[in-house]
Amino acid sequence: MACYFAKLNESNIVVQTIVVADDIPTANGPLSDNPCHVDGETYCQNLYKHTNTWKQYFRDGSHRVRGGGIGYTYNESKDAFIAPQPFPSWSLDNDTTEWVPPVACPQEHKDSNEYVVSWDETNQRWTGKKRSDNYSSWNWNPVNSTWEAV
Repeated sequence: MACYFAKLNESNIVVQTIVVADDIPTANGPLSDNPCHVDGETYCQNLYKHTNTWKQYFRDGSHRVRGGGIGYTYNESKDAFIAPQPFPSWSLDNDTTEWVPPVACPQEHKDSNEYVVSWDETNQRWTGKKRSDNYSSWNWNPVNSTWEAV
């Protein structure tokens, strides 16, 4: 098994990720038995011979909410990695550490594969390409919760 670590810059943004063996010794036994142990972070500092902060992350999100990809920010108070903001209009939900659009994503997008959905930042709306109709263009109307042909 492998352990994943993210190197943080001075703004706590992930600038590098590495994989190390899970048998790295910690004060309480191997790292595989002690996730997020500071000894694993110290091991990475010593390995690369610099003082940057390293944080262990987990690809399955079992600790620290989600994996720590390049460009993600580590939030120390939440002990979580936060993805880059996808669009300027989206806001961060402080409870879930997920980015939230100003208009909720259409339920149809969540329940089926009928539309290929994307966010239109300029017009602040969801757009869709309908698979069953030769990928015709549609806009989501949140007032009546329907797709409208363009």
